[in-house]
Amino acid sequence: GIYVAVIYLLITLLARTLFGAHITRPLKRLRQAALNISASRQVSERLNVESGITEIIGLTTDLDSMRAKLVAQREDLAIREARISAIMDNVADALVTINDMGNIQSFNLAAERIFGYSAEEVIDSSINLLFAAPLVSRNQESSDKPISIEEVAPYETLGRRKNGSTFTMEASISEVCEIAGCI
Repeated sequence: GIYVAVIYLLITLLARTLFGAHITRPLKRLRQAALNISASRQVSERLNVESGITEIIGLTTDLDSMRAKLVAQREDLAIREARISAIMDNVADALVTINDMGNIQSFNLAAERIFGYSAEEVIDSSINLLFAAPLVSRNQESSDKPISIEEVAPYETLGRRKNGSTFTMEASISEVCEIAGCI
């Protein structure tokens, strides 16, 4: 009885050692390939893990299919983003978007020309930087809560350039909603 149990235990350990590596080695390679893609953002690198196990081959194929779709979506998104950027940069009027905290998120070329700031200088700054009279109250600006700015039809106000000079400008405020939220 005890010899049979010991032999059974040894056979089990031997089988686990031999077959366990056969199963876990391809899974570890698949995981490492996925981590390499994730870490380097090189989604164009194909997942290629060789295995004799049908399920691991199927998993590799499915994950590689998902990777290929992600590559296609990224390329499509880059094209759309470039198109929108080109439109924004070729509009004659200044286009400035802010987030719900009143900080500038985008600043087109016309805005750079009119206000004298580069986009890099104003991104994440308060919208008040561009107005002679604050658009957002100082209380709202220093709060961690989203600001409340109502939509406003075009109106005349004073803008402030980088050099401190003021000028009459027409401004309008509108909320644009997208999947990620409203701006």
